[in-house]
Amino acid sequence: MTDITAQKELVQAHMGSLFDGVEMDNDGDLSIRYGSSRVFVRVHEFAEDSALAMVFSPLLSNVENTAELRDYVAFSGADYVFGSFLLIDRGEGKVDLLMKHNLLADHLVADELGFVVAGIASTCDELAAELAGRFGGEVFHPEAPEEAAQ
Repeated sequence: MTDITAQKELVQAHMGSLFDGVEMDNDGDLSIRYGSSRVFVRVHEFAEDSALAMVFSPLLSNVENTAELRDYVAFSGADYVFGSFLLIDRGEGKVDLLMKHNLLADHLVADELGFVVAGIASTCDELAAELAGRFGGEVFHPEAPEEAAQ
């Protein structure tokens, strides 16, 4: 088992220098909020002596697993510079729709991480309401950031 403490510390330092309001959850994932989206960064082992920084955002949760949704993911899911779509099976005909992008974390520079996080954040925020209206499901933050602070 590889010790990836150094890579986790590097990613945490980059996130803290790039974004305000970085949070860490119980799993050790770092996250930021951007509008209706929340972007997570999870560092995990990869191969023998490497680590990946998985950048992901839950775009919709608890969505009906329909042929139309699967077609959308298959035909539009790779249209973005940063990230592609992924469906996670929740059972009982429901799925979660995520956007995800992997980066090698061993020598990750701040700008690279920042562009991917910002790209996924803005894309998910832009698409959330449209896709919820089209496919149903729930966005991560349905309320505006100002409303959440009250």
